[in-house]
Amino acid sequence: MDPQIKLLRQLQEYDLEIYEINQTTERLRETLDELVTAHDGLRENLNAQKAQLDDTRRLMREKEIELEENNDRYNQSKIKLNQVANTKQYNALEKELDTYKKLRIQLEEERDTLRENLEAFQSDVDDKARKTAEIESQIAEEQGAIDKESQASSVRIAQLEIERDKLRSDIPKQLIRQYEFIQARRPGAAVVAAVNGTCTGCNMKMPHQLFNELQISSKMIKCPNCQRILFFQPAPENGAA
Repeated sequence: MDPQIKLLRQLQEYDLEIYEINQTTERLRETLDELVTAHDGLRENLNAQKAQLDDTRRLMREKEIELEENNDRYNQSKIKLNQVANTKQYNALEKELDTYKKLRIQLEEERDTLRENLEAFQSDVDDKARKTAEIESQIAEEQGAIDKESQASSVRIAQLEIERDKLRSDIPKQLIRQYEFIQARRPGAAVVAAVNGTCTGCNMKMPHQLFNELQISSKMIKCPNCQRILFFQPAPENGAA
């Protein structure tokens, strides 16, 4: 193998490790962002549900006051009923009492419906509050993991960049430019093995003559299909892992 290609492969190992470290950190941040988004949505729903709960409580208090006032008027009319002296007044008060009775039934039904709604809203609020607290705990854990990973990653990347920069000084600039050009167009490996006449970067068959040349030549050879830089790698023996 051409010594320059060997150096390029080592350079690529550094670059790929740096890339994978950054990808791992990015995946962690994406997970955190998803949790934060879920938390914000749940928190918004929780606040809306709490507002609805407060409104229902207010309506319950108002309904209780209406019911109490209606009962007071009913009792007052009942007292008057026992004091009337003529049939006309008696009939009028009977009608008034009947109206208060019907209103009481209506108010009690409305109050009971509000009470049921209040219980349902309270249960929903409690459930959302529990889920919100759970997600907040997960966010704290994820943030801790990211901070720890970022600290370790920063140290490792700094080490890799030092080694990579040392190695780059031993590789011709023209070869570095070609390598970086391929990297920009083909994410992942820019230097790949050719095995059994096949480029392992794009899995396309190479011309037979070009594959033979790769095995004996010291010049740089690229895959005609994907333009990655190739190096020859013998096919594994039968039964080899």
